[in-house]
Amino acid sequence: MESLFLMELENEPCSNRLLKVRLARKWLETGEDDSVLGLNLIMNDQYDNRMHCWIPSPIFVEMDKAFVKGGLYAIGNFLITPYTGKYRCFEAGLHIVFTITTVISPLIEPFCSIAEEVFNFTNLKNIPAALEHDSHLIDVVGIIEDVKYPQIVSNRNNNQQIYRDFVITDLVDSVKVRFWDHFALHFDTLYNEATVRPVIITISSCKMNRNNYSGVTTLTNMPATSIHMNGNCPRAATLRHSSKPEGFDDNNADDEYESGRHEALEKSLTNLNIGISKILRKVGELSCSYKEFAENFELEQKYLCDELKMLRNTADQLKKFI
Repeated sequence: MESLFLMELENEPCSNRLLKVRLARKWLETGEDDSVLGLNLIMNDQYDNRMHCWIPSPIFVEMDKAFVKGGLYAIGNFLITPYTGKYRCFEAGLHIVFTITTVISPLIEPFCSIAEEVFNFTNLKNIPAALEHDSHLIDVVGIIEDVKYPQIVSNRNNNQQIYRDFVITDLVDSVKVRFWDHFALHFDTLYNEATVRPVIITISSCKMNRNNYSGVTTLTNMPATSIHMNGNCPRAATLRHSSKPEGFDDNNADDEYESGRHEALEKSLTNLNIGISKILRKVGELSCSYKEFAENFELEQKYLCDELKMLRNTADQLKKFI
């Protein structure tokens, strides 16, 4: 059976040709009542093309088991239909629809070289213009700055949600990003585990929002969104190179980072020990003050008792003359 590439697909059934692709992402599509409507896939080919695939709910359970993220597959006997909708995961006019007769066969890893992720980046300065059309989700890359503390809010259903705000920059322009719920937690994990600074984030299939009052544009996550920290795509590598100060030595970068990290930890530990010593000294002073107070109180109490006893004796003597 003849092989087919994603860029060759047309709006017609494909029953006698095979696609050789890598699964980049998959996520469930659910309704307002949390019922499963189907399964979304993003497939890449060896020419760095990507395409959205749709598996309807009646067949998604069995087909979901056949796909593992990052796996290589040969796929045959599927439909090609128009890809519509405001929140398409990227700009594309067609997508693949699986049917009950679709054939899926795993491929051996060395069989072909297919990227795990394919991006079509929007420059940060072009986001306002892209927002005017707002016909699909976008890919961006930038250096992470100004990470805010997590915030917890209640939505209109009175359910609590968490979000995390930060800014990304390409050293010329910048844009605010807000991640919600499990994406916010996932961001925290990846950001804290990143060992190279500054941290460069790649966000694929994110949504653009504009505040109607302030006019500020914010990027946010959708079910299709994926994030990568310090990835090795060419755009991230270029940004990394541009962010290095003059005379920066790549060979010493990791050593310098670890050295700086070690020094920062030692400084923090020293400050903690100083703080502990101050607290212990204060506790000691309070203990001494309390001991002195207790001793003085006991003496004062004895003196007052003696005074009271003497006054009572005097009162008894006076009663004899009345």
